[in-house]
Amino acid sequence: MNDSPPRPFRFRTDRELKHPQVLSLLEEHLAGMRAASPPECVFALDPAGSPTATKPSWSPWAPSRN
Repeated sequence: MNDSPPRPFRFRTDRELKHPQVLSLLEEHLAGMRAASPPECVFALDPAGSPTATKPSWSPWAPSRN
């Protein structure tokens, strides 16, 4: 058993919102919202038109479990 304290998340800047894991998370979120909510209540970030160099997004990343 590992008794070391958990390492904190690292935040990464994604200026174009193209990282495959971030896109996958957004798709999964949107699919869940569509499955559980009325259409008029489903909102999601549009990866094609959102962050730019002047409006970046940030995502938290868990440390690897190595």
